[in-house]
Amino acid sequence: MAYLRAKTLMLPALLLLGACGGHVSGSIPNTINITAHTDALPKLPHFTAAYLASLSHARMQSVAPSGLPPAALLVQRALNAAVKRESAKPAGPRRGSSAGSGDSEAVGVIVNSGGPYTGIVGFQTAYTPFTVPQTGTAPQIQVGFPPGGAGSSSMLAPLLLPSNGSCLAPTVLYTNSGASTTALFVALDFCGGTYDFVGTINDSSAVQQYIGTVNGLPGFYTVTLTTDKVPTSTSTWYLLVYNFALARFDVLASKVGLSSNKTGLALFIGQFAQGQCPLTPSTAATGMQLYNATSGAFEALAPTMPSGTTSVVVPVGSSDSCFNADMTGPASFTFSVLNANSSWQVTPVPPTVSISEFSSGISNGSGPSGIAAGPDGNLWFTEVVGRIARINTSGTTTEFSSGISAGASPSGITAGPDGNLWFTEANGNRIGRITPTAMVTEFSSGISANSYPNGIAAGPDGNLWFTEQNGSRIGRITPSGTVTEFSSGITANSAPVGITAGPDGNLWFTELNTDRVGRITTAGTVTEFSSGISAGAAPNAIALGPDGNLWFTEYGGNRIGRITISGTVTEFSSGISAGATLWGIAAGADGNMWFTEFTGNRIGRITPNGTVTEFSSGISSNAGPISIVTGGDGNLWSAEHNANRVARVIP
Repeated sequence: MAYLRAKTLMLPALLLLGACGGHVSGSIPNTINITAHTDALPKLPHFTAAYLASLSHARMQSVAPSGLPPAALLVQRALNAAVKRESAKPAGPRRGSSAGSGDSEAVGVIVNSGGPYTGIVGFQTAYTPFTVPQTGTAPQIQVGFPPGGAGSSSMLAPLLLPSNGSCLAPTVLYTNSGASTTALFVALDFCGGTYDFVGTINDSSAVQQYIGTVNGLPGFYTVTLTTDKVPTSTSTWYLLVYNFALARFDVLASKVGLSSNKTGLALFIGQFAQGQCPLTPSTAATGMQLYNATSGAFEALAPTMPSGTTSVVVPVGSSDSCFNADMTGPASFTFSVLNANSSWQVTPVPPTVSISEFSSGISNGSGPSGIAAGPDGNLWFTEVVGRIARINTSGTTTEFSSGISAGASPSGITAGPDGNLWFTEANGNRIGRITPTAMVTEFSSGISANSYPNGIAAGPDGNLWFTEQNGSRIGRITPSGTVTEFSSGITANSAPVGITAGPDGNLWFTELNTDRVGRITTAGTVTEFSSGISAGAAPNAIALGPDGNLWFTEYGGNRIGRITISGTVTEFSSGISAGATLWGIAAGADGNMWFTEFTGNRIGRITPNGTVTEFSSGISSNAGPISIVTGGDGNLWSAEHNANRVARVIP
């Protein structure tokens, strides 16, 4: 089994030996001298599309995983598994010891979650200094590294992966097959499905152009970013490396796409290998910054190290971490830092959440209820008085009533597979459809009398599925308006309310009156789950979480529930104020779940491990937050039923 471990290796030394992109017979020497000239880090340019298009390309050769040494393939298999495995472990002092069998370690890891960050930049190095001899007037750094064991495969600084779906990250890969060693400066493609190696700089003399020595530390200065504020599958990601010889950035690789990675990281040294690894005496980094696509600017990390600098050296056994000892990060967005002397532990810092309310254009007494992200980039919400409203991300609202029958009481709303918005009419006993141009069509045929349609969600089968609270049924409506009702397997008087599509190809719904969560297949087969749900819980809204589970609010129990697709329920109450009256719930772009507290007048956040934080600043008195959704801008949007407002929550 492969482990992620700290490893002492010097990445510029490997490349200066001429080993880039090829094999070197025998073992690598233990020491090598590098001239310690000082290269100033450049002032970062404004990364416009025109600027990026004007850049020169580094000399690359493509690399197929099948052509790599066998040890290198461990990276593809182990990287994702190691991150997931180690994020669940408690942090512990490394104290300079090698990891034991079954343990894993990393050195110098930064993780940032969501927010506006779509890029990361930094000068990174990993090294073992022995002496600093003088050669004439030019000082040299004598660095060393052990040769490593046969079958080892190490990833070395830089490894810079932005959050929000980046496709590309650079790294240096060192392998030892036992018969030969290999060093590759490569671009990793995270949109290729298996962390494909897209290419290497194919000339060791060219590689040396990209090695600078800052404050006596040799390393690479790389940028990975997209300029899109909200990355999509059509976003172009750029991987740039600074050419110190020619004082310019060169393009190492570019890629169109969107990966599943929602968190970013910077790894100085990590090893995937079997057996014991050497100690890591020190690591260092400087100039680390995150690219804020919203403002088009870089935000520097602000270490609180005793040295007071952004270039940090951490000796073995030091209690200092590579960056902020208090685990704070840039600006006010979620950011977490790993202590260089600890196991890999991702611990997001509670961000300073910003909440703004918008009322302009919303009629008094309108009673905003459900809310959904539209295909047009706007938010759409229902008004129980009989309107559908649209609010753009700047807060401008337009209300629409034409085509909606009197007394309809629009309730739930969702984006449909046909590019329209679909909503329920609780009192009107109908399903409505509104186009982005506000053309409304109502459908009633096939819906039983007094059904009280409530929640609605798009299904994996291309249809819309809705709950019938009074009828204790689940309804399905095709985009053409054909309705089918399902009641078999649903307990009488259960009052289904919330509904969402699950990761298993089924629909999941809540039963308010009977303290159950139900699952219905697209063929109409229902299974109910009650084990683990407390009596009087009154499950309300439900949403798919980033962890592949379903999360729901308990209207009566004042708890958040989580149910796996196999039906295992866990309830969370710690951190939720008494009498909060939990209502809506949605997955946030930051990897957490967000929910509304109707009576408590708060917005809550719960992490995948159940840690709750409540936010009230910015919410008007008696606003009545009721529904919540993540918009196309990456922020949370909540309908405030009592205050006749819509709130934006920047996580």
